[in-house]
Amino acid sequence: MMEITLSIIGIIALVFGLGLWLFPRFVIRAGEYLNRVLSTDETVMAQRVLWGLVFVACGVAILYKVFF
Repeated sequence: MMEITLSIIGIIALVFGLGLWLFPRFVIRAGEYLNRVLSTDETVMAQRVLWGLVFVACGVAILYKVFF
């Protein structure tokens, strides 16, 4: 049961991280808050890429732990 839960969390993190990279319009609502807080578009883009990398890494690590 724990493996199923972790694999679902890993897949969600992986998909969300890839969504931050590949489909920025998909997460535009979350980005609106960052646009208000942060002043430049480059900072928002860097934040999106960084969080995308973090979520992809977490998803891969969780899936690796579950299956190997």
